[in-house]
Amino acid sequence: MQHLNQFNAFLEQYLDEPIENILGKLSQTTVSRDKVVEIGNLAALDMDKAKLMVAFLVFHLSQQHIEWAVCTGTTAVRYVLQQMGLRFHVLEKADPQVLGDAQHLWGSYYQQKPYVLAIDVAEALQVARQLYQFSH
Repeated sequence: MQHLNQFNAFLEQYLDEPIENILGKLSQTTVSRDKVVEIGNLAALDMDKAKLMVAFLVFHLSQQHIEWAVCTGTTAVRYVLQQMGLRFHVLEKADPQVLGDAQHLWGSYYQQKPYVLAIDVAEALQVARQLYQFSH
């Protein structure tokens, strides 16, 4: 997980403009980079653990006053989010061509059809609270 206030998101190379501009258009409000995090690698043994991990992450981000979570989500990641009932916004296809020669370092990753996704944390928290009980 990386806060974007001082860094470019890895996934921004797939986009035509900075992520906060895209999220601002999507939400019709100003989005500050310090309210956006990029989620990197997530791995779970099964669907129940994946859903719990996502719900906990949403809760944690809300406690940190993060407004948006962005990631490059494969078919499997999108399926987990859909099974939870979390709404996500598909921003762009993750095109391996933008990586140049480095795309070969990613093995079969791009065969998993990754897309750049954005999740409104406050909205996701409402869904996660229906599924799990969290306390401060």
